[in-house]
Amino acid sequence: MTFFQLATAPLGDNLRAGILDGQEGCWDTANVMTSIRRDAAGRLIIGAMGALDTMGLHRAWAERHFTKFFPHLAGQSFDHFWSGRIMMTHDKLPRIQRLPDGFAVFGYSGRGIAPGTVMGEAAALALLSGDETALPLVPVDSYTEAWTRTKTAFYETASRAAHWIGARR
Repeated sequence: MTFFQLATAPLGDNLRAGILDGQEGCWDTANVMTSIRRDAAGRLIIGAMGALDTMGLHRAWAERHFTKFFPHLAGQSFDHFWSGRIMMTHDKLPRIQRLPDGFAVFGYSGRGIAPGTVMGEAAALALLSGDETALPLVPVDSYTEAWTRTKTAFYETASRAAHWIGARR
């Protein structure tokens, strides 16, 4: 499915004070997940599920959702936008798959920044050493996910519905 992110311009210390001061990211546990984080330049970034062709809908939702969390930033514009495809597994747990010359680590279900960093480093060390025992998950030889097109359509429809309703509150 598609996950998009919108970023503000870099915010001054006075505007971003008290917002994720430890540089942590946060996300909710909703089926149509939302994430909020800061980058090194001081931008605030909000992300959620949704496809590019409905960006006006998603942008309106993001602006309202953003100011619900940070009322003092009402009217702050989003200067950057990007999106990409993410993989979700049926149990929302990541996987490590053996490849002929490496590993594929996937299935973070939209929550992959921190675990992806840890797993990527572990996979690189396992590849260099030839020792899989230190990997955080037991690797599999193959993996398939059932009903992917149906799930994609479901989550896209759910994100549009959630953001359409959320944009009107």
